[in-house]
Amino acid sequence: MSWSAFSAHLKKNSRLQWVLWFLLALVSVGITSSLGFWQLGRAQTKLDWQAEITQKGQMPVLEGSFLGSPQDTQGNRAGLLHRAIQLEGEWLDRHTVYLDNRQMNARPGFYVMTPFKVQATGAVVLVQRGWIGRDFTDRTRLPAIQTPSGAVVVSGLIALPPSKLYALGEEAKTVIRQNLDLQDFRVETGLPLLEISVIQMGAASEGLLREWPQAATGVEKHYGYAFQWFGLALLIALLYVWFQIVQWEDAPLGMTVHTLPNPNEAVLVDEKRTRAGRWKMLAVLLVCASPVIASYFTYYVIRPEGRRNHGELIQPQRTFPAMEVTKLNGEKVALNSLKGQWLLISVADAACDEACQKHLYFQRQLRESLGKEKDRIEWVWLATGDAPVDDKLMPALSQATVLRMSSQSISEWLQPAAGRQLSEHLYVVDPMGNWMMRFPPGIDLAAAAKAKKDLDKLLRASAFWDTPGR
Repeated sequence: MSWSAFSAHLKKNSRLQWVLWFLLALVSVGITSSLGFWQLGRAQTKLDWQAEITQKGQMPVLEGSFLGSPQDTQGNRAGLLHRAIQLEGEWLDRHTVYLDNRQMNARPGFYVMTPFKVQATGAVVLVQRGWIGRDFTDRTRLPAIQTPSGAVVVSGLIALPPSKLYALGEEAKTVIRQNLDLQDFRVETGLPLLEISVIQMGAASEGLLREWPQAATGVEKHYGYAFQWFGLALLIALLYVWFQIVQWEDAPLGMTVHTLPNPNEAVLVDEKRTRAGRWKMLAVLLVCASPVIASYFTYYVIRPEGRRNHGELIQPQRTFPAMEVTKLNGEKVALNSLKGQWLLISVADAACDEACQKHLYFQRQLRESLGKEKDRIEWVWLATGDAPVDDKLMPALSQATVLRMSSQSISEWLQPAAGRQLSEHLYVVDPMGNWMMRFPPGIDLAAAAKAKKDLDKLLRASAFWDTPGR
């Protein structure tokens, strides 16, 4: 394209308009390129972090007497992370905690955590001793490990406290728990625990495996994001050149002229073609950029929550009361005989009005909607009153567990929301017999879909230790 042709085009179009499009393309290329360099910077930061970990691992082993000494201050403690250390002292075994749902070599089990008292300084540090598998037949059974008494020597790496997993509400302070908050554990035990922990290294011993997973830097993800941003910058530049420069080039002249075009019409056609090209360029840019923009907007602005439940979590959880219930055939059984399986419970008078029948219907549909997982959840109707159950309901209740129980007895265990009745809710009980969730009243198709999502989450979270049937 000659300069004269380009100048002629500028005369037909506003110079200001051309400058605005040029600036828009320039700014867009600048922003996308800077985002690409930002991702490369994040990747380099993680590589530097990995190199620092490797370098610290090659430094001389710290003596355990350093912990709690005058040189061990809060300011320099961060620099101790990933350093090898050798502790001499004793285990405080009575405060051992088993962190549930932790994996090693793709097997579910426990991380065993025990406080360790350093002999030289009296400092107490939490030691991540190792991993051990769980008993799938009894979730509450503690696996057998050996904890030496008296003075022992432990080799390990200084680390942060163990990471936290997803938890449904506040956890009970039991030996088996999902997470361990160091500050809460310090208050719970009364021990002066340091703000760090030690990951015990070495071969398997004391019944514990120590094949700890290596931390991944994830730099590949940042390189991929950088490639996308640089690709978008290149696309913007190419589209600008194509629509703003290449398509402005005058068409070659032919040797035969049939009629001379109207100058005004030619200008209008050219302007229309130019506007259409610009809109096309904008449309292509928006289509290419929208997934990236949407993902960043969602992550940094909307920040979706991952812990929203339709059902209300019950805190503290309530276990089965010690009482007997009656089957429809008159047989008496202990209520805690229902342990061993997830329970979806409704409460209603045995006469079963329309609302009761609606709850029974949705209970059945919720269970069936779980597909192959439905055998892990049991459909229970706690029938109150002395009225006989309508024979017409019996075929629909063929897969349900129907138990007669007084309203007073139920109220000692299950409770409705404030201002509501027992019969307005569906209740969820875990395989340990703990009532842990209550669905809002007024169930319909939309509410049932939300309830199903909650049940799916619960079943996925318990997949490692829960089994179908009793």
